[in-house]
Amino acid sequence: MLFGLGCGAQPPRGLPEPRARDRAGEHAGFISRLGVDTIMVESFSASRGVTEGDIIDRSPKTSWVHYAFTVDSGGRITSFAAAPRAVAAGAPPTPYWSVSVERVRGGFDVVDREGDSTRRGFVPASADAVPRWRAIALYELVTARLRRAGGDSIALPIIELDPPRVRESAIRRLGADSVVIPLVFPRGERARVDPAGRILGVSGMATSYKWLTERVADVDVSALARSFAERDATGAAFGNYSSRDTARAVIDGGHIAIDYGRPSKRGRVVFGGLVPWGEVWRTGADLATHLTTDRDLRVGELLVPAGTYTLYTVPSPARWTLIVNRKTGQNGLLYDSAADLGRVDMTTEVLPRLTERLTITVEPARAGGGALRIAWDNLMAEALFNVVSPSAAHPH
Repeated sequence: MLFGLGCGAQPPRGLPEPRARDRAGEHAGFISRLGVDTIMVESFSASRGVTEGDIIDRSPKTSWVHYAFTVDSGGRITSFAAAPRAVAAGAPPTPYWSVSVERVRGGFDVVDREGDSTRRGFVPASADAVPRWRAIALYELVTARLRRAGGDSIALPIIELDPPRVRESAIRRLGADSVVIPLVFPRGERARVDPAGRILGVSGMATSYKWLTERVADVDVSALARSFAERDATGAAFGNYSSRDTARAVIDGGHIAIDYGRPSKRGRVVFGGLVPWGEVWRTGADLATHLTTDRDLRVGELLVPAGTYTLYTVPSPARWTLIVNRKTGQNGLLYDSAADLGRVDMTTEVLPRLTERLTITVEPARAGGGALRIAWDNLMAEALFNVVSPSAAHPH
């Protein structure tokens, strides 16, 4: 689930229930997809400085967020409140935490509550600050602000909610109809906008989530919540966007493990699409892919001493490159070439059947030693290695 941050909260005066729409206001709906799968929907209404919206998120199980915010005559946030609720088939949505942000003199008060626990904080910030929350209605608020300013970029102070603090950023224009919005993800999501600043679509391809969001006239969030909850009840919950797995093997006495995230194809073109050719790829999802070995390895011509490393690859139509990197523990999007131990060429082959989820294996090779194999979609890349004998690794 991704709405804001992992904090819990309850507005001091209570979050309003969804209300009847003002027909004179603006109404919009958005559908977010990961490949062919719908993962999130949003519907909102805005009128007379008040915006209310609802978000249904399917991961890992169906949840429903009702949010509301108010703005002054300059389009600046005066208050914001949101409450995620668990959704189960045949039962009303159950709130489990909530958050509120209220503009006061010199900054914003932030209040959150989860169960019997309440936390309060004050964030010194300018009146232009916006809470960090993935609601397209908030995205439209800042794109409209950029349009009114008339330049190519404007400052965007972002209120982080857990712990309360402000992060300085900027929203910037890319051409006549595109804007980069860093409200939730520091690298930003790219939005297509119309001349009035309304968002037509959002691309999350620069983020870990790789989702695409499109504007529609409206969505029936109640009906979709019921439908998704019924799927959950039959054991068909969407689950996490990417699962985590570990490939383990014992090769010539060496214990080798590769911990990695397993994204799914979901109907997308993977190589040359989702994973661009010729660029460093995390070779997984979320946390970086880590190799651990208790024996020295020789991968191609590269000596890899016993220890833990991060693996990256550079896929290309002609050949792949395996990168062994000394830095560990980071998100897979963070790559520091200065920490490279070395690079090794990989061979590739076209698979007879599609592989839906990224699969990394370590297996004995036919000619001896081992093979590290990376398979996804219709391709498999392979790097051969040998376990170095202790006497060879540490000669007297």
